[in-house]
Amino acid sequence: MLKVAWNLSWYHGIDNLLQLTNYETDTQVFLDTLRLSSEDFITLKITHAASGLQDCLNSIIQAVSHREVRAAVTRMNFYVLNDKLALKCRTGSCGATLKCLAWQTALNR
Repeated sequence: MLKVAWNLSWYHGIDNLLQLTNYETDTQVFLDTLRLSSEDFITLKITHAASGLQDCLNSIIQAVSHREVRAAVTRMNFYVLNDKLALKCRTGSCGATLKCLAWQTALNR
């Protein structure tokens, strides 16, 4: 938990942290104990709704079969369902996030 808090603070938020293209080389100044593992980084990416939804849209765009599209749409559905089942209101809902993303391009295929 300390690793996540340290990295979020160092990079001034989750959006900046997730935008890093090569996290491994950018964190050479950190102690090994403060560096996020690849699993930690993937977990952050998946649990961040905007990043997860963008990943779903990218999966739809890059899909080569209906099965892959169905899997990505199912994942999107889980993000929306999780948002609806959340007990407390958050500042950014999945609906608002989806409105900001270029989902029309993905679904026009």
